[in-house]
Amino acid sequence: MAEKSSGSVFENVQVLRAVAAYMVVCHHVLNNLAHYTAVGRFAEMPGIGARGVEIFFVISGFIMVSTTDAREQRPGRFLLHRIVRIVPIYWLLTFVAALAIASGLQLFNRGALSLDMLLTSLLFLPDLKGVGEATKPLVVVGWTLNYEMMFYAIFALCLFFARSLRIWLACGAVLLLWLAQMAGIGGLLGYWGDDIVLSFVLGMAIARLTPGNPLPVWPALAAIALGGAALVVLEIVLVPSGFPRPGLVSALAAGAIVLGAVSLDRRGASIMAPWLKGQGNASYSIYLLHPFILQFVGKAWLVTHLNRSAVGLVVMVVVMFTLVCVLGTAFHRLVEVPLTAALRQRVDMRRRRTKTMADSSVSGQAFENG
Repeated sequence: MAEKSSGSVFENVQVLRAVAAYMVVCHHVLNNLAHYTAVGRFAEMPGIGARGVEIFFVISGFIMVSTTDAREQRPGRFLLHRIVRIVPIYWLLTFVAALAIASGLQLFNRGALSLDMLLTSLLFLPDLKGVGEATKPLVVVGWTLNYEMMFYAIFALCLFFARSLRIWLACGAVLLLWLAQMAGIGGLLGYWGDDIVLSFVLGMAIARLTPGNPLPVWPALAAIALGGAALVVLEIVLVPSGFPRPGLVSALAAGAIVLGAVSLDRRGASIMAPWLKGQGNASYSIYLLHPFILQFVGKAWLVTHLNRSAVGLVVMVVVMFTLVCVLGTAFHRLVEVPLTAALRQRVDMRRRRTKTMADSSVSGQAFENG
C-alpha cells in the first residue's frame, strides 16, 4: 500500500521500492551465474544491484518519520505494527528454509541446520563468528532485517519524546552506533554500526526537511541521475581500486536518489509507471521470496544440463525473472496482504478492548470517589 503524508501519496517512492527490489534480484541472478550455474563461463560482475539495500534503508527512515508525523502513534502500537508487517512472512519462509535444509536439501549453501542458526534468524540477531564476521540468516536476505528491526526499536523508543525532538534522538542513536563501529568496537555494537545504517539517518532527514522545501523538478531529476551514476562509479571504479569505505558513498548516493524521488512527489510530478508501483507494493514479498526461486530454478537447470549452452542460460535468466515477478506478486496478494491485515486487525481490536476496559475502570473509580 502506498504510504501517505499530509494527504499526498508518495508514488515515486513506491516505484523506487520496486527498482530497489529488482536491483537486488539482478545482483543475485548474476551471482548465481558466476558462482553456481555458469562457473568459469560467466565473470564476476560489479555489485551495483546490491546497493538497492541502501535505497530500501533510506526509504525506511523516510517512511517512519513521515507516517508518525502525519498520524501520532504510541511507541507500543508503532512497534506492534512494524512486527506485524515484517515478522510473519519472514518467519514463515525461515521455517520453510529450515525444513528444507533439515530434510537434506542443499539450500543457500547450508548443508546442515543448527539450533543457534535458527534462533538467531528468528530473533533478528547476527550469528557472530569472529571479528567482523556474521553468518547470514537461513533466508539469506534476512541480514538486512537485522538492521531494520534495530532501527525500528530505536525509533519506537524515540516516540516517547516530542515530535520536534524525536528525529534528532533517533539520528543521534544511529550515529552513536556508527561512531562505535568507527572506533573499532566489535560485537553487536560494531555490527549494528555498519556504514549502511547511515542510510536510515538520511531517510529521516529527508522526511523532516523536504515538506517545506523540496527540490525543484530539474534539480530533483539531477539528484536521481547523480545518485545512480555514483553507484555505478562506486562499483566499477572505487570498489575494485580498494576504496576503504564504500558504504559511505552508497548511502549518500541512495539518499540523493530518494531525495529526488520525494521532491518530485511533493512537487506533484509522479512517475507514470503503474506496473512498477504495483511491484513496489509487492517488493517485500519479492525480496524475501526471490532467493528460493533462484535456487530452485538454478538446481533444475543443473540437473537437466540446460545450463551448458548460452541459450539455456538466457532462458534460465528469463524464467528466473518471470517467476520472481509472478510468484512474488502472488505471494504478496494471497499470503502477505491477508495475513498482515488479519494480524493488524487483531492487534488493533485487542488494544481497543484494553483501552475500553481501562477507561471503564477509571470511570468506575471516579463514580465511586464522587
